[in-house]
Amino acid sequence: MKRITAMSFFIITVMVISLLSTFVSGTLAKGNEMAEYTDYMVKSGDTLWSIAKLYVPDNMDIRKYINRIMKENNMESPALIPGQVLHIPLL
Repeated sequence: MKRITAMSFFIITVMVISLLSTFVSGTLAKGNEMAEYTDYMVKSGDTLWSIAKLYVPDNMDIRKYINRIMKENNMESPALIPGQVLHIPLL
């Protein structure tokens, strides 16, 4: 009886450790996919294009990056106002 109890305890322990490691590795993987952000205060004469050129990754189409900035800031139009603060994703 003690042998069955010890074996059951061992199996349950292995299962719990396995589930925890899967959860932790999944959480870490998601953490690596999350973008970092910076805030940018719009100056007179700025456009989304000029701001995006400062931050766009080399391997990304600037138009897609501008769309991402607009989506991130809940913008329906590309119009900017000096003093406006934009949340810029850093990929």
